[in-house]
Amino acid sequence: MSDRDNIFNCAQTPQPAECEALMALAHCINGHGWNVKKNPCRWKGVRCVGGHVVSICLPNKNLTGTLPDLSALSHLELLQLHTNNLMGTLLALAGLTHLKVITLHNNQFSGPLPELSGLTRLKVLTLDNNQLNGSIPSLNALVNLERLSLGNNQFYETIPDLTALGRLKILSLSNNQLSGQIPSLNNLTHLECLSAPHNQLSGSIPQLNALTRLKQLYLNHNQLGGPIPELKALTHLERLYLNNNQLNDTIPQLNTLTRLEHLYLNHNHLSGTIPSITDLNHLEKLYLNNNELRGNIPNLAVGGNGERLRLKWLYLDNNQLSGIIPSFKVLPRLRCLSLHNNQFCGNIPDFSLPQSLFNTDERKNLEWICLHNNQLSGIIPSFLTTLSNLKHFSIDNNQLTTNDPAVIEFINRLNPAWEKSQTFIKKIFLEGGIRYQTLRGDKVHSQSEIIIADFLYQKGINYKYELPLIAKGQIYYPSFTFIDEELGLVFYWEHLRRLTRPPSRQQWKNKLSWYRQQQILPYEQGGGKRGTLILTQEDKHGNVQPQKIEQLIDDILASVQQVKENMREKKYSLFSLLQTALLFYRKK
Repeated sequence: MSDRDNIFNCAQTPQPAECEALMALAHCINGHGWNVKKNPCRWKGVRCVGGHVVSICLPNKNLTGTLPDLSALSHLELLQLHTNNLMGTLLALAGLTHLKVITLHNNQFSGPLPELSGLTRLKVLTLDNNQLNGSIPSLNALVNLERLSLGNNQFYETIPDLTALGRLKILSLSNNQLSGQIPSLNNLTHLECLSAPHNQLSGSIPQLNALTRLKQLYLNHNQLGGPIPELKALTHLERLYLNNNQLNDTIPQLNTLTRLEHLYLNHNHLSGTIPSITDLNHLEKLYLNNNELRGNIPNLAVGGNGERLRLKWLYLDNNQLSGIIPSFKVLPRLRCLSLHNNQFCGNIPDFSLPQSLFNTDERKNLEWICLHNNQLSGIIPSFLTTLSNLKHFSIDNNQLTTNDPAVIEFINRLNPAWEKSQTFIKKIFLEGGIRYQTLRGDKVHSQSEIIIADFLYQKGINYKYELPLIAKGQIYYPSFTFIDEELGLVFYWEHLRRLTRPPSRQQWKNKLSWYRQQQILPYEQGGGKRGTLILTQEDKHGNVQPQKIEQLIDDILASVQQVKENMREKKYSLFSLLQTALLFYRKK
């Protein structure tokens, strides 16, 4: 601060008392670079009208110090000093009766909240993230208040009566030490956000049906009990957080909450069944875990307007749910699925089936699957290995088996402790159908498959063994799949056993028909637009002739090479060239 003689003479202004108040403020908060030689109405962040100070706006300026007596600023309407390092009490606010906006959040103010009943024009009061304490005084005189934010302080005792605040849109009381019951909210018909989590509130949740504009309701991490009140009138609700309380009884009907995005009811004592959620087309997060829910998982297939549900996080673990787990292929956005510690039975459901043959990205978001501690049984499906972004997969304490080394490796990589609890898997692997190892180290089903695999390997073909092929609700595992990357040609090799039994023959006919529907046609017919099917079969003794296998592979390689040469010389259809080449080498 400069010498007293160099300070602007407030007597020269129309409102010298207001000028002196600004000078005091400059002294108390380290000036903020204000030039005290100039008229304060010209300071940055200060606005005057007719000589009266109407606005002080200095957020996020690293200000320090305390607020002096500001009662002379009788025309002040806007006081924005949020996100600084100011401290001390807020007694200076009490007499500023023209104030409409006070934003002092993100500071270090302490002490009780002063009586503000004279601030009847106030619309916005944000004091969150300070160190204020004591009880919240009556606010019913603030009839124009639209936003009240007192979160992240140390307020205690009960929430005061709010019935006069009919214009209130946002009420935030989170992270305090408030206790007792929530007062009636029926008069707050303009309320859009009610946030009071992480307190010590008790009793039941009051009736909410009058709050038809409510979008966000956060009452989580309290001690609230009793049933969840009726919610069907809250048609604008987007976020509902009632988790970590002591709520009981059943979950009310939710079908009218069509804008709901987040539903957190976990860690309560809720019972009964899960209500239908198929009308909740915007729902992304559903947390019902750690309750006492029973019955099956409801239908998740299609939303009420025919759209797929948008669920990304589905947590139903630690309940008493039972029945067969439904397919989750209808939830393409699903990232986390937690169903452990229930009583589900049957097979592991389908997570991977896409809508079209070559759509392999549908499950790219799935990262977390927890199915442990249920009653699941059957074979662990191989398609799990196609979930490339999966980071956690737990199936411990079920009755699941596998003889697929790729599946075993996949599970052990994601859950190393699993192998120790599943020692019987090794026995199945050794005594089951996979006994033969190829030159490349793959485990295959038969000596015939070793011959095919080794020839492919020796001729430089990078094959995939039993890579899942998915389309139209079906999944098959061709013996070998390989692709010419340059041309994008796909070959599916089906090696058949002897097919001596009628059921096996019928099964193969169905499979061949399925291939044809996908436009994957046999090599003998020149292949199809979506792939070429190579068929080999064992003789009655279970053998194949190695020389025929080698010749077949050579013919395929030659046909592909011919296509490449023709493509360089002439502009023919890739499919027509391949078909011609395959037929030529097949008849040769």
